[in-house]
Amino acid sequence: MGSPEFSNNIYLNYDNKNDVWTDLDQIVHVLDVITPKREYILNNLINTKKNGYEINSTYLAELTNVKQGEFTSIDGIINYINDVNSFDIHDFYVKLLVTINSGYNLIKIN
Repeated sequence: MGSPEFSNNIYLNYDNKNDVWTDLDQIVHVLDVITPKREYILNNLINTKKNGYEINSTYLAELTNVKQGEFTSIDGIINYINDVNSFDIHDFYVKLLVTINSGYNLIKIN
C-alpha cells in the first residue's frame, strides 16, 4: 500500500447515508485515491457500526497487548476523528495501517 497523496486536494462529498465499510482496507483504499472530507469517513463509520460491525483481531491478539497507535474499536476511530484538535489525515492513515498490520479488521458481530 502506498502513501496517500494528500496534496491533490480532491475531496469526496456525496450523500453516503447508507454506505458501510466491511473491511479496514476499504478505508485505506479511499485514502490512497482521494482525500475524503472528515464527515464522509465519520458517517461511513457510524453506518458501519449501526450495521453490526466492530473491530476484531484476526489473530486473536489480546487487547492488553495493543501496540501504540492501533485502533481496537470503531468507537475509538470515531472518537479520534471527532477530536478536531488532534485529527490528522496522515496520522489517521498510518494508524489504520498499524491496525491492519497488527491483525485487526472489521467483523460483523450482529
